[in-house]
This record gives sequence, structure tokens and C-alpha cells, in this order.
Amino acid sequence: SNYLYQFYISDDIGNTLWQIPGNNSNANGFTSSQIPVPPGIQWPTDPTDSSNAPTVTNLTAGDTYQWQIQTQDSNGNEAQAQTYFVVP
Repeated sequence: SNYLYQFYISDDIGNTLWQIPGNNSNANGFTSSQIPVPPGIQWPTDPTDSSNAPTVTNLTAGDTYQWQIQTQDSNGNEAQAQTYFVVP
């Protein structure tokens, strides 16, 4: 089955810091074959679009962020997972 993914990270008040694909992208998502294995998605490099940079250069130690991934299969079924984390 074909899956499309979307990735988001936001700060503790909901400001989107980075999303893949970017807002100005014509893509609906990215496939697993577009993400290097390992290392996966690494800050601040969008493996699908080198011009899509986060709105901040670094995450701040001690701050809380929300990470979210969404996926959709070729039948239109969708799922998402999200979690909050604190940068050590």
C-alpha cells in the first residue's frame, strides 16, 4: 500500500515551527522512500525540499514542543499521532 505522511512541530502555544511538506509545497505529503534511513528527518533539513526550513534555527533546552505525524493510505484512511516533549 502507498502511504503519504505529513510532519509538524509546534511550540507550547501552538505556533507551527516546521512542517513537511511546507505550506508553499504542491505536495500532499511525503513517502517513506523520501526519508533517509537512518537517520530520518533531522533538524533543520527537509529531505523533500531544501528550501523548506524551520522558522527557528534551534529548539530551546527546557522548552516544551509538540511533535505530530499524520499518514494517509491509498484508500483515504488516515491516522495521526502526537506527543509533547521537552528538549533536554
